[in-house]
Amino acid sequence: MVTAGALALCYALLKFVLLSRFGKTVVAIRENEQRAGLLGYNVPAHSSSPLPLARRLPG
Repeated sequence: MVTAGALALCYALLKFVLLSRFGKTVVAIRENEQRAGLLGYNVPAHSSSPLPLARRLPG
């Protein structure tokens, strides 16, 4: 039961991040890095920002 709750919490957190402005920027960079840079997004800063979140989820 605890595992299902933890899974639901992780899913909700990731869904929240993905639907936020930051998440949409990261998706835009994933789809076309050059276009996102031309639109004015700081590509290097946004590209490295999801890494700490990705490191925390498995452990």
